[in-house]
Amino acid sequence: MRPYHATPEQVARFRRERDAFRLRYRCTDCVHSRVRVMPGSHPATFCSLGYPNDALMAAEGFLEGSGRFVFCKYFELD
Repeated sequence: MRPYHATPEQVARFRRERDAFRLRYRCTDCVHSRVRVMPGSHPATFCSLGYPNDALMAAEGFLEGSGRFVFCKYFELD
């Protein structure tokens, strides 16, 4: 698969549609998201499917640092 980088127009369109349709796409909104509390540490969010992508689990947005859209193909709305 060749790398794909979102254009500024695509990012702007996504933001408009996200706001207009109240799209949810972050791990915290997913049925597979879990919280683990270990003694003596802060709660940690993890994927029940074992998806090891910290970029998604800790994402505040929808773009990777390189400018690519990042979404999980296993996302299911909770």
